[in-house]
Amino acid sequence: MSEIDKPVLTLEQDRFLKNKSFDTYKKKLEVLSRAYSANAMKTINGFSLDSEEQYKALFEAVFSGVWDVDTGMRYVNVTEIIGVSSFLAGQKDENGYYIRNSNGEIVWDVVDIDEAELFTDEQIATIVPKEYRGKAFVIRELDARKEWGEKQPSEDISEEVQPVAEEAVVDVKTESEPEPAPIVQPAPTADTKVKQQKPIVKPDPVVKPRPMTKSERQQQKKDYTKESIKIINATIDSLG
Repeated sequence: MSEIDKPVLTLEQDRFLKNKSFDTYKKKLEVLSRAYSANAMKTINGFSLDSEEQYKALFEAVFSGVWDVDTGMRYVNVTEIIGVSSFLAGQKDENGYYIRNSNGEIVWDVVDIDEAELFTDEQIATIVPKEYRGKAFVIRELDARKEWGEKQPSEDISEEVQPVAEEAVVDVKTESEPEPAPIVQPAPTADTKVKQQKPIVKPDPVVKPRPMTKSERQQQKKDYTKESIKIINATIDSLG
């Protein structure tokens, strides 16, 4: 059962259940039977079950084994309706008596719950300022502690600065690239050899000219001379 779902008992009901055993269903029923008889016969001073809600709370407490206790004491939060912690506490002298102003009224302080004053129902009806006696301001101790007990003033809260851990420097060694694997050529077959062979081109046989005779060399020389004379004469005629 969660904290919110716990049944709430009065001080007298809490005292009645103390030191009782609830470990079996038989014992649970026996405790409930005694509680019913005590309420009917008024045999226990202060013990009572005054409403259906109290019967339900006692029943749930017995069967669950857990409960909260309403002490009967109350806090007065003057800003409860707006969700702000502003509890009343009367100023007191060194002897514990209330300090009063010139009109005889109690001098009040507004404080956090840790310094707040607890009041009985009678005190709320008599000494608490009338404007703060309503249900909107009066809170039972149990509920006030749940709502405000663990809250701290904002100015007292300091943020913890966590040290920033330095990042570790990791020396990453770059692996050299692997050498490429040698390319293995397949063994040439007979057909491959034939395809790869270049055609052999045989040059034409060189025919050496027959050496000229002396008479042939003289005749060729005469022919060259005649041709040269003709070219010279033609040039002179063109210039003439």
